[in-house]
Amino acid sequence: IQYDDDQSQETLTNENVRSLEPPPEILAALTHRLSDEEALGTVNTDEQCLFEDYDLMAKLAELKEKTDERSDATTLFQEAAELAMNAGKMTTANNWSMRAASLEG
Repeated sequence: IQYDDDQSQETLTNENVRSLEPPPEILAALTHRLSDEEALGTVNTDEQCLFEDYDLMAKLAELKEKTDERSDATTLFQEAAELAMNAGKMTTANNWSMRAASLEG
């Protein structure tokens, strides 16, 4: 080794030298993609949806109902009810099914 400040030189043994490259097991662990939580230490809430698709469909159905587009509103309420049922939201699905039925009748 040659030092920059005084240009002196020194010889080191292998036990006094370590590689700058990480061991293979650490290198393998570093090559996988990190989640936001792993990389930043927090969950990225920007990518979380505030509404479920069935909620948005029901909101659109309500707008269609207010503009007197009963046929479209009925279809949207039925689709929202089906999506809610698939998501396990039985009460919500039942309410929207009943609204669709009331619009048909």
